[in-house]
Amino acid sequence: MQALREWRLEGLAENVELLVSEIVTNAVRACAWSAESQPDQVKAEDASTLLFWLAADGERVLIQVWDGCEGKPQRREPAVAAESGRGLLLVETLSAEWGLYAVNGWAGKVVWALVAKAT
Repeated sequence: MQALREWRLEGLAENVELLVSEIVTNAVRACAWSAESQPDQVKAEDASTLLFWLAADGERVLIQVWDGCEGKPQRREPAVAAESGRGLLLVETLSAEWGLYAVNGWAGKVVWALVAKAT
């Protein structure tokens, strides 16, 4: 990611990219699910609007993704052979912290994750 190079945080790029992918995918699937689609069969036309922010302070990168769906992310215990269902486990494992919050006056929620340099 260009921004991580500019911030001199290239060492965090792999984890940041994976977490962005997982959080965005979870948001798209959650919104499609709430629209009565099957979560493993999401089509582009089922996706809602998402907002994405990336910020850094020289030591950490903050990922934030807003979606307009009310459902909160829930960790699942997938079967060993399952091809999906491990997104929040990855978020928990690769981030220093993560969570969600509501934005006053907006529907939905923001899911965030903080990726920090190893100490």
